[in-house]
Amino acid sequence: MKSINAPLCCLLIAIVAANAQPMANKAEVRRNIRVCAKEMGVSSREAVRVLKGNFADDSDNIKCFIKCMFSSMGFIDENDEIVEDAIREKVMDNLESTEAEELYEKCKITGEDICDTSYQVYKCIFENYEVTDDMLDF
Repeated sequence: MKSINAPLCCLLIAIVAANAQPMANKAEVRRNIRVCAKEMGVSSREAVRVLKGNFADDSDNIKCFIKCMFSSMGFIDENDEIVEDAIREKVMDNLESTEAEELYEKCKITGEDICDTSYQVYKCIFENYEVTDDMLDF
């Protein structure tokens, strides 16, 4: 499993997928939240809570919800491998390369599996990047 670029996946959920995107993209993010929450057996409320940085629930279902979000955005392929090119392209469009690289290095985490890795990296982003409320307007 390649997890080296997983931090960039998480950052994308918070700042690329929802940040100042046209309504159609926000609608797609909301749809993905509903679909992934249902597939992973979590409520929409729990799903939004974790996406907005509340990490009190670290159940396997929540962790796999985050992984599902990555997959729905094309950042994890059908073999549960990180799609490095897709991630790098989006991150470099939204952050200065130095800032993206620093965050990437700080949040380079490999968990027990792809779900745990996704969750841990997403949590790291919230702890090390100023995610504003408007970035989470979905």
